[in-house]
Amino acid sequence: MKNKVLLLILLVFSTFLFSQTSQELDKAMLSKDPNVIAEFIKKYPDNKNTPFLQRKLNGMTGSGNAAAKPSIQPLNTEKLEKQVEKSEAKGEPDAKAKRTAEVLTHLFNNDPNKKDAYVLIRNKSECNLIVKFEGKKFYNLDVPKMGENYILVQKGTYRITTMICNAQYASVKNITQDLEINLNAAKKVRK
Repeated sequence: MKNKVLLLILLVFSTFLFSQTSQELDKAMLSKDPNVIAEFIKKYPDNKNTPFLQRKLNGMTGSGNAAAKPSIQPLNTEKLEKQVEKSEAKGEPDAKAKRTAEVLTHLFNNDPNKKDAYVLIRNKSECNLIVKFEGKKFYNLDVPKMGENYILVQKGTYRITTMICNAQYASVKNITQDLEINLNAAKKVRK
């Protein structure tokens, strides 16, 4: 008899906990309040819906998607010039130096009808990136974590996509001039 009562109490208690978790999940899924979502993630880090809620929270607080939004700044050619000077001082231009020289030639070309544009991507996240450019032509650019890389692309409209530490970045850009894109690191939610 005691076992049946104990089993009944355990069943009622577990049903209560399950319904409470279910209610909290529903509340977090429908909520537009970042505090409600963060509290659920903190309370139930192993819940199967936590990754989705984390992405939702990142989008609301700007810590995930803001990291994936570019900031475009004026181009700094001094660093590129220094890279070429270092390669020339060694006496043997490598593939990187040749590419850098190609970019410098492009940058100092004053022809307004040039067909290419220089794109520099700075990755300030803790994840390595593969940035994809899809348009008239297709390009892939590897950008190391906390590093940068550049590419010459044919001017035109491109869909630019990548994953930044589980935050997806996708944007359509009409590339008509040289530009610099900074992708900032996503900040973790405090638990």
